[in-house]
Amino acid sequence: MTDKRKLASMMAGRTLEEFYMKDSVPGIEVCLEVKGLSKKGVFNDINFDLKKGEILGISGMVGSGRSELAKAIFGIELADSGEIIIAGEELPLKHSPKDSLNAGLVLVPENKEESLILNNSVSINTKIGILETFIKFIYLNKNKEERILLKRTNKLDIHTSNTEQKMFDFFEENQQEIVIAKYLETNPLILILDEPTKGMDINIKSDIYNIVNNLAKSGASIIIISSELPEIINMSDRVAIMKEGHIVNILEGDEINQEKIMSFAV
Repeated sequence: MTDKRKLASMMAGRTLEEFYMKDSVPGIEVCLEVKGLSKKGVFNDINFDLKKGEILGISGMVGSGRSELAKAIFGIELADSGEIIIAGEELPLKHSPKDSLNAGLVLVPENKEESLILNNSVSINTKIGILETFIKFIYLNKNKEERILLKRTNKLDIHTSNTEQKMFDFFEENQQEIVIAKYLETNPLILILDEPTKGMDINIKSDIYNIVNNLAKSGASIIIISSELPEIINMSDRVAIMKEGHIVNILEGDEINQEKIMSFAV
């Protein structure tokens, strides 16, 4: 019988070590601090920090409050109390996603319908949220728009012959790539990815891991929320484990393994 490791290698055409491509090293500068963040009945007294160039994994069972925490940090949902500090500047507790984007914080949610207009084009979806990049006074910079679209779709290997192609024409994994492309152009200081590779084939996963690794190497800080333990274990510098709305432990180094994570998660 072929074991899982050999099967993954055969499918991807590379070893698992090459598949994850994690060689970024975090700095010591703290770029995000979350202090005492609470939302009644959802999560309570959440405390962690995130360093420049660090990849922080957040693991836990479904219903542990992982996605709700991400949405509260980004401003889609509102926390009841606590502090969110980005690069030394505190966000208002009742902040909006626009406030987060202006501070350099981006969330790619698990539900792509929260980030895409499926009956609209690749071009429109990639531009939403970064229109200031293309507009000078009242004029639309069409040349810059096309250069950015071409750069991002090529970098993420999004196969489209026409940027006016409708989003619902694409497979789910390509839609996810377009969501990521849309936000990468904002050059985020902090990127939160909620289930970034769920349902994707092994090669597209590898492409996204490579992009995440390169972003971290360039100094961006990343939070990965994932139900896939190999993803969490192999891509994270530290792992925060959530259970019933609490962070019950933060693991690092040799502590990051399946047995430790599962023992705290359940």
